[in-house]
Amino acid sequence: MPENKTTLQVNKYADRVLMTEVKNFEGAAHKAYADMARRTLRIKENSKERKVLKEQATEILRQAVEDLKNDSSDFPKWHEKSCNALIACYGGQISYGQAQKWLNMLLKYLYVYDVKGYETLFSPERIAALGMPVDSKVIEALHRKYNVKRPTAGWSVWDRNTYRAYQAAARSALQKNASDIENSDEQIPFYWELIHWPDASVT
Repeated sequence: MPENKTTLQVNKYADRVLMTEVKNFEGAAHKAYADMARRTLRIKENSKERKVLKEQATEILRQAVEDLKNDSSDFPKWHEKSCNALIACYGGQISYGQAQKWLNMLLKYLYVYDVKGYETLFSPERIAALGMPVDSKVIEALHRKYNVKRPTAGWSVWDRNTYRAYQAAARSALQKNASDIENSDEQIPFYWELIHWPDASVT
């Protein structure tokens, strides 16, 4: 019946548009994985390989975040090391762009949902050091508003250098336009994405 089909469709895709509740690390990691894997991961959906790799990678992320809690002296180095560990776990079947997306969205969800046990990750100094989670929507918004150059390739196939260059360009644009930004928090890339991502009409 049409009613049943509609209900199934809504339930199946609800977490793509609703801020569903996240209570723990696994919930944050799995939600971040969905943001990375949707339409970009080429490993067969529902395959044993995909499930096993996801489980292994989630444990790698868990340990990485624990390491960050214990030693936050060099966040960029930690971020790159963690991305490389994810790529190695997948045997090179994911790009640096996909790895950073999973990692950045995980940090975003741990922050947004105030997941117990991870509150200390988000000092003002750490938030200032964080990059912004990037997708096509963010890329387009930053291009229109601050003329941040669009990379020639989509985020899901970025290499390390493209990722770093884009994050640096975004940060530079927000600082350069500080006089036109009323809310000083918007000069911080992590906060800018939180504020503007839900607004598809940002110009």
